[in-house]
Amino acid sequence: MSKQVKLKFKKLLKKAEFVHADLEYHQELFPDAQGEFFVAVNDIFDSLPPEIQKELQQLRSQRLKAETHREESNREEEETSDEEESDNTEVLVTPDGPDLDVPGTECDEEDPGIKSAEAKKLFYKIAEVTHPDKLLNRQLSPNESQRLERLFIRATGAYNSLNWYVLYSIALELGIEVGTPREEYLEWVEDDIRRTMGAIAEIGSKIIWVWYTGDEVSKRFAIENYFQQVYNYTLEE
Repeated sequence: MSKQVKLKFKKLLKKAEFVHADLEYHQELFPDAQGEFFVAVNDIFDSLPPEIQKELQQLRSQRLKAETHREESNREEEETSDEEESDNTEVLVTPDGPDLDVPGTECDEEDPGIKSAEAKKLFYKIAEVTHPDKLLNRQLSPNESQRLERLFIRATGAYNSLNWYVLYSIALELGIEVGTPREEYLEWVEDDIRRTMGAIAEIGSKIIWVWYTGDEVSKRFAIENYFQQVYNYTLEE
């Protein structure tokens, strides 16, 4: 590996660490933002004339029924589709211990190449030391067992989404041998960064987040937009 590739890889790892921390920030704060937003919405709703409140409640009820019907229809279609597909669960047999159930990745069909294979091998190594079944015969403190179980859950999610950076960082945290970084690792980390930034942008574009992080003008715009979308009602100045 050239010095340039080595340094670029190190730089990308730092950037990936930052964007993942930023995503975690958004994900952890969003429930708070949601709670505060709907307190503000309810305050405005309660300030409306009773006849307007009744009309808006009826409109919202009709909309919720339509959404519920649509979700049930989509769920039935998905269940039918799942029944038609064969089970692609893979089992990795581990020495001196129980088998580890490893789900097939969501991205295997899109990326069946070396990235998928490397992610699978890395997940296998992580599961060897974090799978709950593997922890039973080890004398670990409750805190350490919980930490390893959390890492296993996180690694499983990363494997399912083929997030190679997260698998790589978990392996490093556990002191697992990851080998010498290769040039293709650069592309994999860059891909993970792009997808993480997309998830951040998705949260950032939500009305709730615009309201939570905005100034008074932005907050008013977000509230007005919400009432327009949910109730088809224009708030008066």
